[in-house]
Amino acid sequence: MPRVCNEILYDGTLLTYSTDAIFPIVKQMTHSPVIHLFSGKIHDDLKCKCGNTLITGYIKDVFLSVAIECNKCNELTLTPKLPYGEILPNGLGLFVLEDREYFINAPLFLDLRKIMMGNTTLRQDQKMFDPVRQPLESTTFQDIVKKTQDIYNVLTKNSLSKHMCSVRRSKRTSETPNAEYPLPWALDYVTAAENLSLKDVSEDKNFIAATQFILSFFDVMSRWKHHPVFEEFGEVFSGRKAFHHNVSQLMAATIMVQGGNRVGLAKAIGEGIRTPDMYVNFAEIGRFHIEVKAPEALQWASNTPLTDNVIELILKKHLQKGQTNSNNRGILVIGCTRFGSIGRINKVFKNTIKAIGRSHRGVAGIYVLQNRDFKIIAKNGIEALPEMIPISQVFLANEHYKGDNPFRRGPSARL
Repeated sequence: MPRVCNEILYDGTLLTYSTDAIFPIVKQMTHSPVIHLFSGKIHDDLKCKCGNTLITGYIKDVFLSVAIECNKCNELTLTPKLPYGEILPNGLGLFVLEDREYFINAPLFLDLRKIMMGNTTLRQDQKMFDPVRQPLESTTFQDIVKKTQDIYNVLTKNSLSKHMCSVRRSKRTSETPNAEYPLPWALDYVTAAENLSLKDVSEDKNFIAATQFILSFFDVMSRWKHHPVFEEFGEVFSGRKAFHHNVSQLMAATIMVQGGNRVGLAKAIGEGIRTPDMYVNFAEIGRFHIEVKAPEALQWASNTPLTDNVIELILKKHLQKGQTNSNNRGILVIGCTRFGSIGRINKVFKNTIKAIGRSHRGVAGIYVLQNRDFKIIAKNGIEALPEMIPISQVFLANEHYKGDNPFRRGPSARL
């Protein structure tokens, strides 16, 4: 049976392909390399085992899951796959090869503005972020509470009851209601309030804070639990510092993905080794780091007086000790659940980064995520809640940042 061939035009070059391959194969039909890559730097060529040149100026990150058949010996040379959990760079064109044989009679000319990849790589990348783009499923608050309890037990190996007991004991000795275990405190608080009137709960700031803790946790879990790296830090949602940090991190990641960025979650790389929490890969500047902090003084029910001096010292501390610097360029994300102080925090942060930004030229800016107060409007008890989590997001640019700032925020101030 004769092979059926088709033709496509790529950047002025006519490519002939067949439709009977089980994965993408680029066939070298002459003795010339199939691709010339122009990067502005000298790189080694990709050669077949027999020594025949397949790609001149080869860079492995530009060719993902591509099989090239040598014209000289007919052997296949496979380029590396996208590492599991890794992300494609932002801002590049994608030349995606389907499961076909591509017959290259004249060299293709590529530059670093494009990535050539097999379709499996594209599907891998899309699968990682599609759930993040989806809105939270519409459900009752009682259902969310029940599912949150189940998820928490899975993450903490059935420690919810134990942590709730600790929360109840602390109520008798501490004025800070959620000091040790924020999420168990929130679950306990809203469960105890089930029989209260709408007026009582709508005027109770603790109830509103507890509601936001639960909704925020459930939202980020729904969007990110599928991610390959998630299991590496999923079980540390229980503690005070870890809960606010991880929720802030995944909220920021959600907004950035919605804004058109492919966001990578940094892997745990070893005891005592510090690394920024997230990153975005850019073709022009490389890896752009995203460090997340959730200072205790900026969380709900903190006893720390929130004076201008305290707010200023918080930012200075995290800029000074942070992992985002001239070697790891990026932004600093500050997560805050202490609603009611949005304007003041942003004003002090803005003045501080303006005053000391020159000493932190590797920090492109401060991205502040803050829970906002909201009214509970119920049709039936406390069942009906806001359809979206009210989040204030403000980006305070560092005018002294050295380099291009490619960071793009989300399309909305709400998740």
